[in-house]
Amino acid sequence: MTEVLPHHSSHQAQEASVDRRPAPCRRNTPTLSLASVCASLLAIVSLCIPVAAIGNVRMVEGHMLPGADEYPRLIVRGEAEVNAVRSAAETDWGKRIVRRMEQAQRLMDALPLTGRNRDVVKEAGFKSAGNGALYLLTDDRSHVNKAREAVLVEIVGYPMVAQLDLVDRASRLHGTAVAFDLCNQSWSRDARERVRKFLIEEAQAIRKAADSARRSQPDHVMAYAAAGMAEMVLLNGSDDGELLDRIRRSERVIVNFMDSIGDGGFSPHGEAVRQAAMASGVLPYVRASKLVLGRDLSQHPAIKHAITPMLYLTVPGAGIPMIGPFTPALDRGGIFAAAAAWLDEPMLNHARWLMDRLDGDRFLGIVRPHEGLEMLRNGLIDRSSPNSPYETLPNLVHSAKANMTVVRSGWDGPDDVVLAVHNAGIRILGLGGYFAGHAGPHAGAWSHAPGAGRQDNVFSIHTTLGRDRMYDLRSDWTMGSFTWDDDSETASGQFTVSGRLNRTTESIRRTERDEENRRVTREIPVAEGGEFTGSRTIGVDYSGKSGAPAVFVFSDRLEGVAGAPRAWIMHLGGDVRFDSDGGKFTARIGDATLVGTVVAPADIEIRSTTNAPHANFITIDTEAEQIEIIMTLQRGSVPRVTATDKGLAGGVRVGDQSVKLENGRIVFGQ
Repeated sequence: MTEVLPHHSSHQAQEASVDRRPAPCRRNTPTLSLASVCASLLAIVSLCIPVAAIGNVRMVEGHMLPGADEYPRLIVRGEAEVNAVRSAAETDWGKRIVRRMEQAQRLMDALPLTGRNRDVVKEAGFKSAGNGALYLLTDDRSHVNKAREAVLVEIVGYPMVAQLDLVDRASRLHGTAVAFDLCNQSWSRDARERVRKFLIEEAQAIRKAADSARRSQPDHVMAYAAAGMAEMVLLNGSDDGELLDRIRRSERVIVNFMDSIGDGGFSPHGEAVRQAAMASGVLPYVRASKLVLGRDLSQHPAIKHAITPMLYLTVPGAGIPMIGPFTPALDRGGIFAAAAAWLDEPMLNHARWLMDRLDGDRFLGIVRPHEGLEMLRNGLIDRSSPNSPYETLPNLVHSAKANMTVVRSGWDGPDDVVLAVHNAGIRILGLGGYFAGHAGPHAGAWSHAPGAGRQDNVFSIHTTLGRDRMYDLRSDWTMGSFTWDDDSETASGQFTVSGRLNRTTESIRRTERDEENRRVTREIPVAEGGEFTGSRTIGVDYSGKSGAPAVFVFSDRLEGVAGAPRAWIMHLGGDVRFDSDGGKFTARIGDATLVGTVVAPADIEIRSTTNAPHANFITIDTEAEQIEIIMTLQRGSVPRVTATDKGLAGGVRVGDQSVKLENGRIVFGQ
């Protein structure tokens, strides 16, 4: 699908449209000095030269850089586009979007600044951007004044650089650049110059700060994207001859991040990282780069598949699971709003369907008010009964690069069941509930929560005892294969792991009470580390033959590092209530249950810890190298699990279904 709004490559003034209100953008001819002429010519020539290090970027034919006084330019550019979003805002759905923007804006404007709360201050830029977007749509000058006050008082006048994390500074710079773009011609010259100075200085400072951050994390991408957008909004209004070189640095970071994303849009760093980086970094930068620089990055597969992982991972009523390192609340509305410009028609329909399922009519996917402007621009106002996108998508999707597999039972609604596997760690959503979840921000504080945030929901090794670290663990999970059988509605896959334990101490001192209630101190020896290997074989049955809508089978093995304490662990969603009895556990959400049975080894004890949402998990401590578990997900009666002393190798009955481990695969229905 091409872009919804017309994109005139020369961006010359168009004939007046039916909307007669003056657009808040101008195309005034700037006063030309020799310096500005030279700078503009250099900029045009430079942008026409291919940049080999960045890759083959398609240029917009006939594109011209914006003039010094041509605003807005980052989200919409030109009178035709401004008038088009205004017309879109007059449609039925457009009016609902504007009402939601106004509602979100009132909430942001009302946030108190008492104590300069970090969570409030970091949103000051987007508060200003939202007011700018509403000014463009409504021509209400009160929004101009609110945007100016927020920028000058809360940002330029109170920078708080030392107190804010990199991601907070990136969000604030991003929002400030958008506010400057949308309100530029309505602010005084003094206000513009003060904000201009902040943008140029913070753009350079934030890149320097970002260079010390991990490049796989969203804050690194968001910082470079915000810096590039801040400099694009100043382009041709500055005599800074290095502006374009710095923008190119941002483009390299953006493209490198997109290149790191695997097939189907899945990221090896996890879905939480990808969504945060895409919503608040990549997508806004790609939009601005095309409009301002004429450099079209939108054909990259990472853009075309911006919402594909979300489609596969969503169960209505359960949400989208967190996968990868823990990240704060995600701005999924930002992904819908910005990506819609480049989605083909079927995928755009999927975006509308998914927005309806996630937010319905209440929030319209709008978290930050200026995102409504993106929605109006990019065709998300058409909400006419989108069909389920899942009539044509397969039940299993696999990304080798991201080491990620998702297996769905179907695409019908709240009764869908989803198993997501990332680096062998699992997430289970089904029957409207989020059962197997991420480790949570504080799970590592518990001694029996090994690998929280890194190795969650696998058979692993205890690295800590209480708050004392025993080992540093390094491991690498690799997927062998994962296949779906349409005829039997079953799937099977295998992961392998290799790694090393490095012992950090030879013993740990513990003080405890003896039988006579006396305090005694003892030394607990720590087993020597070393190399280890392992595997996880997974089976999935969605046929219903067992009597349950879903059966999940896990056969996990961990060899080496004799004496190191092993544990099988699964973190549960924050809404899950559960209990355990011997080698069996039951987790509940509403009237749905996930019941797990340890098939091997025998006489195992499942322990549980409940402290939601910080830590909500079950663990199985064992000295055995092999552990086998079968889980059933259902409403109502639970199928009986019957096993022999040979476990899965000898065959197990789950209700009326048979399960067996053969040649490294889980086989159903023999």
